[in-house]
Amino acid sequence: MSGWSFTPPSWSSGATITDNSHNGEDVTAANLLLDQQSRKWQSIALNVSGAPLRLTLNAGQARAFDTAWLLFHNGTAAGTMKLTWHTSEGTLFSAPTGSQTASSLRFTGDMTPFNQYHMWVPLSTVQTFRYVGVEISDPTNTAGYFEAGVLIIGKRFTPAVGASIDSGQGRTPRSTPLKMLNGENLSRAKRGDPQASWEFPRQSYDDYIQWDNLNIIYGSDRPGVAKWDVNYRSPRDEQRGVHYGRLQWEAIPFRYSTAHPVGWDVSVGILGV
Repeated sequence: MSGWSFTPPSWSSGATITDNSHNGEDVTAANLLLDQQSRKWQSIALNVSGAPLRLTLNAGQARAFDTAWLLFHNGTAAGTMKLTWHTSEGTLFSAPTGSQTASSLRFTGDMTPFNQYHMWVPLSTVQTFRYVGVEISDPTNTAGYFEAGVLIIGKRFTPAVGASIDSGQGRTPRSTPLKMLNGENLSRAKRGDPQASWEFPRQSYDDYIQWDNLNIIYGSDRPGVAKWDVNYRSPRDEQRGVHYGRLQWEAIPFRYSTAHPVGWDVSVGILGV
C-alpha cells in the first residue's frame, strides 16, 4: 500500500530566519520562507570557519512540528541535514534541548537523471518550541557552495481516505500545474507525466476536520508539501520511489451529513526532481 504524508507550512508563515553564510544580500536565508523556488538561499562556501552551514528559525512563539522539508537544493549524496530545537537561541546548536540524527540530503536510489533535489526529515514525536536550527554539512559538493529554494517546517498528517490509491484512481492530468505562492509554475517533473496531480475529492469525517482546520489557519490558497511513497515494498525512502508535490485544497459541495455539508477537494501537483 502506497502512503501519503502531508505537511502544511505552520512555521513558514510568520517565522523569521537567519543564516551563518550567504553569498550576497539577494540570496539570504529569508528567501527560503518566500515559497518561491527561483529565489534561493546560497552560501558563500561549504562551511564557516570549519563549522557546518546553519539556519536559525524563530517562530515568535512555541509552535508544534514533526517534519522539515528542504526543497530545490543542490546537495550531494554525501551531504547531511540535522534539526535541533531549544527554548532560546543562544545554545540552539551548542546545547540544544533536542535534536534529530543527521539525515542524508538525498534518498537512496538512482539519482543520475535529476538535477534538483528535495529532502524531508520526519521526527518520531511532535515537538513544540520557538527556535529550530537546521545544520547542513556537504563538504564534497563540487559547486563549492550550497543552495536551496524552500524550507517548510510543520506538523504532518496522513489522511484515512485516499492514503492508498493505485494508478487507476485519482490521478488527473492538468493543463496547468499547481503554482508557488508568487504564481510561478512548479519545476517540470522529470518522471511520469510532465504535469499531473492526484485528487482526494472525498474524505472521512476525521480528514474533513483536518482540512477544515488547515483552511481556518492558512486559507485554501496556502500550499504545503506532500510525499507519496510509490515504492511501498521498500522500508526506506528512495529517490526513485517517492513523488513530491505541492499541496492545495478547496471546498466542494459534497454532502456528508446535514451537520457537515461541505467537503474538501485536495490536489497534489508533482514537483520537479
